[in-house]
Amino acid sequence: MNAVFVDTSGLLALLNPKDDNHPGAAGAFARLQVRQAPLVSTSFVLVETYALLGRRFGLDAVRQFREDFAPL
Repeated sequence: MNAVFVDTSGLLALLNPKDDNHPGAAGAFARLQVRQAPLVSTSFVLVETYALLGRRFGLDAVRQFREDFAPL
């Protein structure tokens, strides 16, 4: 199975139910989970995601993301 690159915009759409792209992102991530597709990203994407989450939702959102998602 091919690995799927995950970028900041996809992560933010997945994490924010108010994002216009949330339904599509949630569906795509659910399909990837069912397929057990390996997800890859970069440290730059993670840093950008941390920064935007912190700015938009606060440090608790960053901590929660790191605990739940970043280890993957």
